[in-house]
Amino acid sequence: MKPTGDVPKIKVGFFLDAIPDVDCSAILEGNPGLGGTKYLFLQIAQLLHIRNNGIEVVLFTPSHGRFPAGLNVQYVSGFPACAAQAGRDGLDYLVYWPYGEGGMVDAAFCHQLPGHVKLIPWCHNFVGPAELNFWVSQDRFGPIVAVGREQMDVYRDHPAFDKGCYIYNCMNFDLPLSYEPQQVPFAQRKHIVTFVGSLTEGKSFHVLAQAWPEVLKAVPDAELYVIGAGNLYGAQYHLGPLGIAEASYEASIMRHLAPDGKILPSVHFMGVMGMEKFKLLAQTKVGVPNPLGRGETFSLAVIEMEIMGARVVGQKCPGYLDTMMDNLFCTQRTLARAIVQLLRSKTAHYEQVRDYLVANFSQRPVVERWEALLQQGFLPPNSSLRHPFYKWKWAKEILRRLKHRYSWASKLPACIELSAMLKRKLGREQ
Repeated sequence: MKPTGDVPKIKVGFFLDAIPDVDCSAILEGNPGLGGTKYLFLQIAQLLHIRNNGIEVVLFTPSHGRFPAGLNVQYVSGFPACAAQAGRDGLDYLVYWPYGEGGMVDAAFCHQLPGHVKLIPWCHNFVGPAELNFWVSQDRFGPIVAVGREQMDVYRDHPAFDKGCYIYNCMNFDLPLSYEPQQVPFAQRKHIVTFVGSLTEGKSFHVLAQAWPEVLKAVPDAELYVIGAGNLYGAQYHLGPLGIAEASYEASIMRHLAPDGKILPSVHFMGVMGMEKFKLLAQTKVGVPNPLGRGETFSLAVIEMEIMGARVVGQKCPGYLDTMMDNLFCTQRTLARAIVQLLRSKTAHYEQVRDYLVANFSQRPVVERWEALLQQGFLPPNSSLRHPFYKWKWAKEILRRLKHRYSWASKLPACIELSAMLKRKLGREQ
């Protein structure tokens, strides 16, 4: 039960972009078919709602869907209407996705907001220096929330680091762990490789497609299962003749997977799968999420593969540094070699990996961090430095300390600002 009486309440709203017509009433059990970000918005809103924490939750959305019973859902035309209503209703915080419809926030927008509501950007994507500078400069913004420790460390020498925090994404492990009795021991698994994700260029499936013939040369009985489709995040894409991906992208991947016009017998396109995917993952030896890791701030796909006992390969990136355990980092050039190495491997450390996943990415520890953030108004920034040589983090830490100690150093640009300047300069010169 929620607290009653004179206990002061914290009022928080979550803005959920338009979602497809799927049944979200049991959102805490698993993803019913939403994109990962929208699934997580709804899941956290419901978790906060059902706990005895002094937090009153409102879900704002333009979608008339099937939501969890008891959750306060208010239908709004869009994010501007949502923010205005949140201010009028006296909410303390409004959580939104900057790269969704809620990305349209400027100084005039902040100035016109009624009430005292603080905006919380929940950054499921990487954010550029312009957005970070704006958020830090505006009083209307509360804490900036990243979905991973490594994602937050990208901004370690930027003022946003002191105003930000990280809270991992989460999932309910009850259902996947119910498949544990069906899991094939790692050393006995067939040479099954599974990709999970949208079949779009951003998820770099083409890199795996290009590597697959090389894998087959080394391991002739290897099989590739592909979970996902080109229209995973919406129906706006015009799919190719095979219905697998957008037409031109489909043609590019089929050059490697169907060299004679017929899909290789080792390749199986499974389409979009629900919870039944865990049966396949329980037999998978090597999992491949986005091979290049570009844009990955977390990756639920990695966790789903690992909790079923698969080992995972991918290029080093912030999201994978947080979620990939007992696995193998590779480059585009070495992807095939890494897959073959794991296919031939006989060892895995499943119990340790499972314990780490459950301890860090279960619903309870994650929602408790959200409660601490909302109740205190901040979470202490991560002071310890992990992976110091990744993305020049040791240099960023030196800059951060200089800026804290000397006023003149605060004028020095952050590394991401220097990177943006360099890209603009190179773009002008080309």
